[in-house]
Amino acid sequence: MFLKKAVSCSPSWTHLDKIAVYAVRSFSSGVTESATDAKTPAHASVFKKQSKVMKAYVERSKAHNEFMKKEEQAYNIGKRHLANMMGEDPETFTQKDVDEAIEYLFPSGIFDKRGRPSMKPPQEVFPPRKDAQFDETGRPFHFLFYTGKSNFYDILHETVARLYELNSMEDALVKSRKAIKPTEFDLSGSRWLSKSELETLMVETLTGYEYRNYVKALERLVAHSLSYTQKEFIMKQRKVLLDVTKSYVVAEPQEGPDGRLYVTTHECPRKSARATVTVIKPGTGKIEINKQGIDFFSTIQARNQVPT
Repeated sequence: MFLKKAVSCSPSWTHLDKIAVYAVRSFSSGVTESATDAKTPAHASVFKKQSKVMKAYVERSKAHNEFMKKEEQAYNIGKRHLANMMGEDPETFTQKDVDEAIEYLFPSGIFDKRGRPSMKPPQEVFPPRKDAQFDETGRPFHFLFYTGKSNFYDILHETVARLYELNSMEDALVKSRKAIKPTEFDLSGSRWLSKSELETLMVETLTGYEYRNYVKALERLVAHSLSYTQKEFIMKQRKVLLDVTKSYVVAEPQEGPDGRLYVTTHECPRKSARATVTVIKPGTGKIEINKQGIDFFSTIQARNQVPT
């Protein structure tokens, strides 16, 4: 009797085995194969939904790229016109020149900075968009996709990988009985990217705990005796605070006939005009422009632009 029950139950077990084998085959072959199977309408609907999601993303991405392209063209045209107004070369006109030109052409900002217009590249005005994280079948591109913050954890993963690489290099030097001379590279004049800067770079939102782990991992990499070999990677995670490549020569003051010191600057360019400025110490507060006083300028805005 027990044998009969076992025999009678064997078909059901065979059916479950078929389902298990089919599930394993479907998982290994991907969603595409299961979606094309007429016997699995549920899988077909899932694939269809994923295709719609991907299609919607592509359409939004295409619209965003077209919008950014138009904004970039408008910005370049505006910058070219602004350079022509200032008598400068449009090809070498930088964003710093744009800001200075706007400050010169719109002196309303002297009274209220909010009254001054601005012209920035569209990449600085509009927030960046994160690229697609999955293909048309719904499979993620990145192996850290399911962490929810693949770009952030990718940096941590690379930091640890580089630390392991340095440990291997150190072990090889010890085995070869070569002396290890720690060489520290200078990190002064720079700092780690702030939490907001890192979030902008990663296009991901981070918690304070995650940001602290990010800094600790990099500090551990810097503390390694061979960290100088990873200088390029480390400096990508830091922001330079001071550029000391430029040096300025301060003119030496001279003594005038009346015993007062003075400094003369022979070239102060503005558009096609050139000026010579003489500063006297101690001064009387009197301003003389082409043998005239401050009345040389007819508008209040122009007078307020004269440094005091």
